[in-house]
Parts: sequence; C-alpha cells; structure tokens
Amino acid sequence: MSGRSPRRGTAAVVLVVALFAAARAQSAERLEVRAYIQPDFNITETQTFRLMLEIKGGASGSEVTVSGLGQLENLQVVSGPASHVSMRWSNGRQSSKTQLAYTLLPIAAGPATVPALTVKIGGRPYTTEAIRIDVGRSTAGVPPRAGSAQGSAGPAGDGADLFIRARLGKTEVWVGESVPLSVLLYSTQSFAGRPSLTNDPALSSFWIEDIEVSPQDSFNTKIDGRVYMAVPQILKILVPQTSGEIEIEPFVMQIPVHVRSSGDPFERFFSFGRTQNVVRKSQRLTLNVRPLPTVGRMDDFSGAVGVFTLKVGLDREQATANEAVALTATVEGEGFLRAVAAPILDPPPDIKVFDPKVSSSFRTVRGKLVSRKTWEWILIPLAPGELQLPPVRFQYFDTESGSYKLANVDLPLLVVRQGDAAPESPLAGGEIQLQHRDLAFIKPLGDRLQERVPRAHQRTAFLTALLLPLAWAPLAVLVGRHRARMQRNLGLARSRKARSRAKQRLRRSAKRLDEGDSAVFHEEVARALVTYVADRFDRAAAGLTYQLADELLAAQGLVEPLRQRFRSCLEACDLARFVPSSSAPERRSEMLAEARELIDEMERSW
Repeated sequence: MSGRSPRRGTAAVVLVVALFAAARAQSAERLEVRAYIQPDFNITETQTFRLMLEIKGGASGSEVTVSGLGQLENLQVVSGPASHVSMRWSNGRQSSKTQLAYTLLPIAAGPATVPALTVKIGGRPYTTEAIRIDVGRSTAGVPPRAGSAQGSAGPAGDGADLFIRARLGKTEVWVGESVPLSVLLYSTQSFAGRPSLTNDPALSSFWIEDIEVSPQDSFNTKIDGRVYMAVPQILKILVPQTSGEIEIEPFVMQIPVHVRSSGDPFERFFSFGRTQNVVRKSQRLTLNVRPLPTVGRMDDFSGAVGVFTLKVGLDREQATANEAVALTATVEGEGFLRAVAAPILDPPPDIKVFDPKVSSSFRTVRGKLVSRKTWEWILIPLAPGELQLPPVRFQYFDTESGSYKLANVDLPLLVVRQGDAAPESPLAGGEIQLQHRDLAFIKPLGDRLQERVPRAHQRTAFLTALLLPLAWAPLAVLVGRHRARMQRNLGLARSRKARSRAKQRLRRSAKRLDEGDSAVFHEEVARALVTYVADRFDRAAAGLTYQLADELLAAQGLVEPLRQRFRSCLEACDLARFVPSSSAPERRSEMLAEARELIDEMERSW
C-alpha cells in the first residue's frame, strides 16, 4: 500500500492540472464581447453619453486593446476608457466581467454611427456590431430635466445637475452691426474648480471684441420650477463682416464637480474630497446677417453701423498766423467704431492740416456695445483774415431706421490775426529757398606738403596681421561653443532667429505693395508679426490668439503702449483682409513701416 501512494499522488496532481487547463480553455471559448451605449434613446446634440465595451469570460489580467474608434461618424471621444473588472465564483467555477467606458459627444444633430470595433484580448481579435444613433436637435433655452433620459445632458449617472447655454443678443443684424454673444453655466451645485473651455468655435466671419466677465456677475434664476445659479463664462461682441446665414458651432466645457455619494455612510466617508470632470455642450446658434443697401450710400462711407452722434469743436476761435489750432471731432453711440475712418474735413487751401490723433474706447451697457472715437486735427492758418471752415460730415448706417444718415456740424468763424513776427515769403511752407552765400572761400595751408611713407613693420596692416592669430583662437572657441549651444537648444536658436525671419517676411510683403491684392499683402504682414512672437516664445503660431500674445508679451515685461500698438497693427491687417476697401494703397506703406518699427522696438525691449 505504501509503495503505491506516490503514483496516486502524481496522478491526482496531473488530473487537477488537466481540469484547470480544460476549465480555462472552456472559459476562453465562452468569451463574449459586446458594445452598447448608455442611455440608448433620446440623445441630443448637447448630451454626452457612454460607449460601453463589455467582456465576459476569459482569464483576468489579459491585455485588452481597442481599435476602430477613429472611424466614429458625427461623434467625438471626450474621455476614456474607464475600466472596471469584477470576479465571481459560482459552484466552484470562476467567471469574470471587464467593462471599458468611453464618454462620447455628438458633433451635430443627425445620424451618428459607432463602427464595428476590433477588441483584442490576449492577442485574439473579437469584433463588435456597429451601433447607429439618431441624434436629435436640442431645444435652445430648455434645460435638461433631472431624472429623465436626457439626465443632465451628461453620461448616465454623473449626477451633476448643470448645463451651459449660449445666446445671441439678436438673431438678425446688418453687416457691421455689433451683436453680443454670451455663454452662461447654469448649476444647482458648487464647482470643485474652474470650468475650462475644450472647444472654442472658430468665428472667422466676425470682428471680435472679448469682454471680461466676473463671477460676481452671477445671479439666480428659476427654470422649469428649479432654481439655478447662472454664472457667466464668456462674453464677446461680434461684428459680422459678411452677409448670409452664419452658424456658430457649440461651445464645449469641462466642469470639475464634487462626487455625490449615496446614503451609505461608508461611501459618504470615503468619497469626501473626490471630484470628477463632467462635460457640457451648448446648442448651435444661427445668425442671419443682412447686407447693407446701396441706396443712399456715399463714396466716403467708412462702415459705421449703429446709432451715433457727432460733436465737433475748436479749442479757440481766435489765433495768429502760423499758430496751431486744435479741431476735435467725437463720434459716440451704440455700435462698433474701431475700424471706422475719420469724418470728412475739407479745409480751405490757406490752412495746413496735419493727420489726426485718434483715440477710442468702448463699454457694454445692458448687453449693448457703446463706442466712442475721437479725432484731433492740428490746423495752422497761414494768412490773416476771417476763415469760415466747412462743416464736418460723418455718414453712418442707422440700424433703427434701416437707412443711411449724414451728421453735419458747422464750425464757428476762425479769426486769424497778423502775428508779431515778419510775414513769411510766398515761397515759405516747405519750399527750398535760395541762399545768397552758397560758396565758401578756400583756406590756404600753413605748412608745406610732405609725403611720408612708413616702413613695412610700422604699417597698420602688418601689425594687424601680426596680432590677428591671437584673436582667432578664442573667437573660434566662442563660435564653436555657440554653435553647439544652438544645436542643443532649438528653442533658443528659434528665438535668436525670430527677428531675421520676421524681416524676411516683411521684405516679401514689400514686393506686394504695388499689387492689387490687398488681402494677401496684409496677411503677410500679420503673419510676420505673429511668427515673430511665436518664435520668441518657442510656440506654435497657429494657436496664438490676440489675448495669449498680449499675456506672453506682458510676462516678458513689454510696456502697455507697445503691446497695444502690436495688437492694433494686427487688427488693422485683419480689417484690411476682410474689408479690402478700407485699405488705401498709401496706407500699405505706412502699415509696412509700422510693422518694421514694431519688430525693432520689441527686439530692443527683450
């Protein structure tokens, strides 16, 4: 009996190993992979939902890879995957279930498709079935109902009762008429952090002014019987530059919120301080932009659209000849004035007029843009007498009446007295006058002329050639170290070459001065300025906005006037690209000179 026990033990071990291998092979054969969505109905374009991949059976710990998500139609992946593995023993048999969860967001209303996905488990491929979804259009201004299939416009079970809403001040405007765009976040709970914008729609058809918003502007409102706190997130003033029906893509925000625990005291204790990010999407907006009529438009119309008033005045009504007199014209009202040209001034020939000094400002009053722009000319009367200046006129398109209006302001009589100094000759005023003493006497030499030829070793060229090798060696070492440093630090090399690259672009722009394509010229100038800042900070020029460029330059220590000139130059280039008629040929040379001067001054400030 004792001699047979080792064989029986060995046989038992072999039997257990075989049974385990058979059970494992059987579980692998019974492995199931399926894909489904939560929720699976009433999905709208502002609602995120979850794509669930469920794997039943198989050995735990196997490597799982998913491919095919790049072929999503009308959908985008917001986050994921979040994985969950559960194990179960029943009647001596082990079963496992693995779940992978992806958060998806529709791009627009209409059909959407999750394609057949390939799931590899331990190197073995499995294919799921395609899922087709009908994405409905969200109702603007209607928040999601808690507990409904829409939930809170987020994944099922995220428990966050909040949504975002974008709205326009008007749905129909004229070309050049300003319209406010606001994005508000409505919530019944506090946030765990600051919401961030994950999708900022491209507003290429508009001139944009960003208005700073403050959390102190929040207010409470009741919607559908529930009290929400409305927190402003974005406020922009849009000025359309083209006519037609313009669609504004939805805004997508990621909001950190506190995790809500259930009634379980242990879950409430262990979930303290935990947060999760939820995604919300606004509805799509449509703005109908009407073209400005041609009837009644004067040739000197500069694009002012709104309701404005014109005020004109002289700083004095009596002056002496060749004494400066200031003429100020101020346009103020509801509308956008940043790109508007000066009012028309036709001075008589015996008055010299200098280019005006321009200042502008704007503010928002009850959601409307109120602008103010002032031009100050310096007038110099050249002869005494009584001068009647012609009226200053300013044409604008009145949005209330839908017609062009002309503002005329008469100027008072300017009395010019004869000054104490002798009157200038008729040739004065910039012409070159003949000088009587235009030849100078030849001064004779006091000493005798001598020709001195130094010896070879006393010549400067010989001494320079003798000492030159002493400077070559350290110079070669410095050059070698500099080249090695540039090769190691590409960002530094890019920053050093920023000015030369920008100058090269401006030279290409100069070749387009006489061409008729104003948009291409101003695009080259704007690209030179933006590329210079991007190279200086080793950043991509594609994502460099006005605000980001200003923040980078401010962090570098550039003064406010220089930063304002930089932004004004970019805005002028953008205006000329969208409104080619606003850029006269003579203004191109001034724009090019301003860009060169800006780069030189910024380079000196670095």
